[in-house]
Amino acid sequence: MSTDAERYLAYADVRASGKVGDKAVLLVNKYGLSQKRASEALGVDRGVVRRALAAHNEGREIGQI
Repeated sequence: MSTDAERYLAYADVRASGKVGDKAVLLVNKYGLSQKRASEALGVDRGVVRRALAAHNEGREIGQI
């Protein structure tokens, strides 16, 4: 994992967000990580990150249909 990703995971707003999808949205949108790097940092499949971003962009709750 890159040192940037490790540092971002330690930030209070990322730690405070409960769901992995919420963390993925923060890492990509706020901190500028790529979807690939965010998925590696969180230890999830890239599809999880992609779906979380899609839900966020569509105004849906992350993890809901």
